[in-house]
Amino acid sequence: MAESTKELQRRLQVAVASGFRDRLLDKGLARGLIWRNGRLPAGSPSFPDGLTEDLLDYGYAVMAMALRLRTQASETPALEHAFLVAGEAIEAAVHRGDHARDRGFHRVSAAIAFHLARYAVRAYSILPSGTDTDNLAPVEQALVQLMRRNLDEMYNSFSGWLLDSQHEDRRIAARLCDDEEFDEVDAADTIITTSFMRGLALFDHGITTGESESMTRAMRQLESTAEAARELNAISHWGTVTLASHLIDALWKLSLHTQIPILPPDDDDSVRWNDLRRSYIQRLRAGKRSAIELWPSQIEAVKRAMDPSDDLVVALPTGAGKTRIAEFCILRALAAQQRIVYVTPLRALSAQVERDLAETFLPLGFTVSALYGSAGIQRSDAETLSEGKIVVSTPEKLDFALRNDPSIIDDVGLIVLDEGHMLGPNEREVRYEALVQRLLRRRDAADRRIVCLSALFPTPNEMRELVEWIRQDEPGGPVHSTWRPTRQRFGVVQWLSHAARLDVKVEGESPFVPRFVETRDPPEGSRRRKTFPSNKNELTLATAWRFIDQEKEVLVYCPLRKSVEPLGRLVLKCIEHGVIAPLREVTPRIQNAMATGAEWLGGDHPAVQCLQYGVALHHGGLPRPFLNEIEKLLRSGDCPITIASPTLAQGLNLSASVLLVPSIWRNREIIPATEFANVAGRAGRAFVDVEGLVLHIVWEDTAEQVNWAIRNWEQLVAAARAPHIVSGLLLLAWKIYKRISVTAGVPLVDVVEYVTGHAEAWGVYQPSAGNVEVAAAEWERDVASLDSAILALLDAETTESSLEPALDGVL
Repeated sequence: MAESTKELQRRLQVAVASGFRDRLLDKGLARGLIWRNGRLPAGSPSFPDGLTEDLLDYGYAVMAMALRLRTQASETPALEHAFLVAGEAIEAAVHRGDHARDRGFHRVSAAIAFHLARYAVRAYSILPSGTDTDNLAPVEQALVQLMRRNLDEMYNSFSGWLLDSQHEDRRIAARLCDDEEFDEVDAADTIITTSFMRGLALFDHGITTGESESMTRAMRQLESTAEAARELNAISHWGTVTLASHLIDALWKLSLHTQIPILPPDDDDSVRWNDLRRSYIQRLRAGKRSAIELWPSQIEAVKRAMDPSDDLVVALPTGAGKTRIAEFCILRALAAQQRIVYVTPLRALSAQVERDLAETFLPLGFTVSALYGSAGIQRSDAETLSEGKIVVSTPEKLDFALRNDPSIIDDVGLIVLDEGHMLGPNEREVRYEALVQRLLRRRDAADRRIVCLSALFPTPNEMRELVEWIRQDEPGGPVHSTWRPTRQRFGVVQWLSHAARLDVKVEGESPFVPRFVETRDPPEGSRRRKTFPSNKNELTLATAWRFIDQEKEVLVYCPLRKSVEPLGRLVLKCIEHGVIAPLREVTPRIQNAMATGAEWLGGDHPAVQCLQYGVALHHGGLPRPFLNEIEKLLRSGDCPITIASPTLAQGLNLSASVLLVPSIWRNREIIPATEFANVAGRAGRAFVDVEGLVLHIVWEDTAEQVNWAIRNWEQLVAAARAPHIVSGLLLLAWKIYKRISVTAGVPLVDVVEYVTGHAEAWGVYQPSAGNVEVAAAEWERDVASLDSAILALLDAETTESSLEPALDGVL
C-alpha cells in the first residue's frame, strides 16, 4: 500500500531532526572541515570507521523520501530543509574525500539536492571538476553544465548529441545487427540519453524565451524518459533523469521569467517595463555564468520592488544578493522614466558599484556616471548629477551638490542608500545619517523612493526604528532574511608551546587539528636564528600560508589601519629569511599594479613590494589610483592573501575562504559587534566555497590570558549574530554625556538633564591630569562631529533668525 503524504512527512521530519542517529550529520560536517584526500591529520579526533558509508546511506534515504514527498505535495515547507540535509550528508561523505571512481556521481547528486533546497550557489561549489568528471555519463555532464550555469556549453552538449547521426534510430537498429560489441544495453543507453537531451533542449528554450509551454513539454519529455528507463531496468538512468526533472521544475519556479512580474496593460509604465524586463533577463542569461533564477533572499524584495511608493529597508547577509535587489528597483524607476542616485559611503565602493551597474545597464542603453573624489562640487559634477540617468555618489558629494542647488534631484525618483547600516559615532557615519535625514525631510520626499541596503540583519523587531525612520512611519516592514549562500564557521588558532591548534565549532561537534601550524627552524644559510613562528603576527602569517597550501584564499583583518603595513613588512622579512615562500609568480597585472604603486609611493614601499609575492595590502591611506589596481588584482585572483584595514567593514567587496582576525581590539576597546558582523560576512566566497572560516589568532603567555582572550572572542561572535543598529547621532551624544559623567563624578541622568538644558555645559570639560592631551583631543573631536552633524541637518538657506526653530524641527 502506498505511503500517505502525512506518514511520509512524519518519517522525514524524524530523519532530518537535529541530532538524528547520534549526530551523524554533525560528525560528517566536522570531519569534512579537517580531512584532506580522505585522510585526517595526525592527532585529530577520531570518527567512526563506517562514517562515509553511513552518510551516503542516510543522504540518499532522505533524498528519496523528499523526492517522493515533493511529487505528492511540492509546496511542503519542510522539503527545502530535507533536501539541504540530504545534500550536506552526501557532501560530507565525498567532499575532500579520497578519489573514488563514483565520487563525481555523488557530487552531482549532492549538487541537485542543494539546488532543490534553494542553495544553487552551494551546488555550484560542490560540483565535480577535473578527474571527477571522467566517469560521468553524458546526461550527468549536461546536468553539471546546467548547474554551473554554463548554458552555452550545455547547448553545445545537447545539440551535438542530437545532431550526431550515430544516435538516430535507424543507425542504432543497424548497429544492433552489424556491431557485435553494441548490444541491447548500449542501445537502451543511447535512446534514453537522446530522449533526455530532447527534454533538456526544450528546457533551454523555455528558460531563454520564457515560454511556459516549452517547460511543460520539457517536463513531459523527462517524465516519459524516466518511465522508459524504469521499464528497461536502467536504474542509473532512471535515478538521474528523475532528479533532473525535479531540478528543472524547481529552476523554472524560481526563474526570472516567473518571479519578475509583468505590469498590466492599464499601467502607464507597462510597455517600457515589459520591454526592459525582457532585455534585463536576456542580459543576465547571456553572462559568462548565466543568472536565470532568484535566490530565496530576493523573492520578497522583487515583488515589493514593483511598487514605486514602497520605501524598502533590505537587510541581508553579505553575499546574499542585495545588489540584484537594487537593480530591480533601478529597473522599475527607469521604466517610469525617472533618474536614480545610488549613494555609497566610500569612494572605493563607489567605483566598484559604478563598474557593476555599468555592466548591467549599459547594454540596456542607460548611462552610469559617478561622483567621487576630492571634497566640493565642480561644474562637471553638477552637470552629471542633474543629467545622469544613473549616478553613483558618495554622501559628501551629494551633500555639497544639494547645498549648492537643492533642486538638482527634483526629477530623481529613486535613491539607493548602500551600506545603510553605517550608523555610528564617527564623523563619516553621522554625516551619512544627517544626509539621509535631510533627504527624508525634503518637501518632495513623498515623490521619491528610498531603498536602504544593509549587510547587518538583526531581527525585524530590532530594526523597527530604522524601518520607521526610512519609511517615515508608513506601515510596512523590512525585507529581512538570514539566508546566506555559504555556511559560516567560527574558531580559534591557538599557540601551544611548539605548535598551533585549530579549533572550529560545528553544531554539536568541535573538530580540531592539534598541530595545524608547527614550529620550525629557519633554513640553512638564513640570517634568522629564532624558530618560526615566534609571535602572534608570525603565527598569523604561518596560518595564512597553511591555508594557501589547501588552495584557499585568505583575508587578514586588522582593526587598526596602522597595523596593515607593519604586517606587510613582516611578510617581506619572513620571505627574505626563507621561513615562508612567495605565493605567486609576477603576472602582467601585478607588474602594472607595482608600477602604479612605485609612481605614487616609491618602489620600496611594503604595499608595492608585497605584490610581487602574491600579497595585497589594502587600507584607506593608500593612493586611490594604486588601490584601483589592487582591487583589480583581488577580482582577478592574482593575490591569494589580502591584509586589510577597517575599510573592509565599510562595504568594499572583498571576500575569501578564510578570514583571520589577529586582534579584536582598537584603542583599548573591543571592536563593535556591528563592524565585526560585517567583516565576518566576507568569509566564504559564493560560487567557490561551501563554507567560510572566521578564525581568531590567540598567542598568550598564561592559561588565564588564553581563557580571557577566547572568552572575549566568543562574546564578540555571539554579539555579532544579533547586532543592534542605533542612530549615530544618539551614540555620539551619549558618548559625550558619559565622558562628562565620569570626569565630573555626576550621575549620567543628571548630566543628560543638565546638558540638554544649558548651552554652557559644552565648554566645561576638564580631563584628569594623566591623560589631558588625549582626552581633550577626543572631547574636541566628538563635540565637533556632533556640531557638524547637527548643522548638516539644516538646509543651506537657514538664516540666523530662523536657526532656533529650524534646530527644533530637525532634532
